[in-house]
Amino acid sequence: MSAVVSIDDGVKRKGDVALPSRAAPSHPSGLTIRQSAWRSTRWIVLVSAIASAGCYAYVPTTASRPAVGTELQLTLTDSGTVVLSPFVGPSVGLVAGRLVGDSADAYLLNVTRTDRRDGNEMDWRGERVVVPRALVSGVAMRKFSPGRTLLFGGLSTGALVAIAEAFAGGGGATTPGGTPTGPPTGR
Repeated sequence: MSAVVSIDDGVKRKGDVALPSRAAPSHPSGLTIRQSAWRSTRWIVLVSAIASAGCYAYVPTTASRPAVGTELQLTLTDSGTVVLSPFVGPSVGLVAGRLVGDSADAYLLNVTRTDRRDGNEMDWRGERVVVPRALVSGVAMRKFSPGRTLLFGGLSTGALVAIAEAFAGGGGATTPGGTPTGPPTGR
């Protein structure tokens, strides 16, 4: 009866006959090349999915009554900037947020951002603000942009694949004690 014995030198022996080890090729990280490739593929898919989640743009609207729940940007008139300064801050020229109510006289927004006329932006946490229609010079709605999404998703995926391919090589020596350019040298 013959027994298979594993020795630390990486060679399996059966009786007196040496059998080469059938271990999968290894990546420098200690993972097999298949495991390393799967890990890279998962990262590419994850980042591509996030990048493709969607690009949006604010588009001027001609709708007199946008639907409740719509993301809006309201551009204020000069008098609107002055009248609303106690509620949204000084010199605010644009108020952005989700429309929660609409009447013939005013918009009711859960404000997410205000832009000052000097270019500074201020993030908000959904505080409700009433903006009279007479103080608004322009209304823009947030719309999905398929062209931007495809372009950004495609460029991101291409860059990630290129990076993964650049780092996917095994690199280094493939035999114990060897050099990257050839077999071990005797010393």
